[in-house]
Amino acid sequence: AIENIFEADYSILSLLPSGISNESGVSKISVKAILPGLTVKTYDIPADKIKIQNVPAGISVTVAGPLKVTLVGPYGAFENFDIKNLSATADYNKTVSREDGKSVSAASVTLGGDETGIYVLNKDYEVVFTEIADQ
Repeated sequence: AIENIFEADYSILSLLPSGISNESGVSKISVKAILPGLTVKTYDIPADKIKIQNVPAGISVTVAGPLKVTLVGPYGAFENFDIKNLSATADYNKTVSREDGKSVSAASVTLGGDETGIYVLNKDYEVVFTEIADQ
C-alpha cells in the first residue's frame, strides 16, 4: 500500500510572531494532508547515528534511543533509499533539562546520500539524552 498521508500536531505558540499573543485558548493544531503523487515514510535513526555537538569537556552524553523521522518523496524515490544515509545532529548548547533527569535538544535531520526528491517533513525533531560528568 502506498502511504501518502501526512499527520502532525503543531504548537500554535511556536508559530506566532514575536509580540503576538494567542487569545483563542487553543494551544495546538492537528494537520492531516493527503499528498497526491507522493509517499510518506517514517524511519528510526539509530542512537549511534545521532550526534550531540558542543559537549563540554568532562561531560559524556548518551542518546536515549532512536529518533523517529518522517520523509516524503515521489513513489519511486524510496526504491533505493538506504537508512544508513539518515543522520541527526543536536546542539548541547540548546539543551533543556527535564524533571526525569534526562536532557532534550532540538535536532536537525540530514540525508547524506543521493536521495533525489526525498525531503524531511516536520522540522521539529528533538533528541533525548543523558549527561554524566566524567570521573
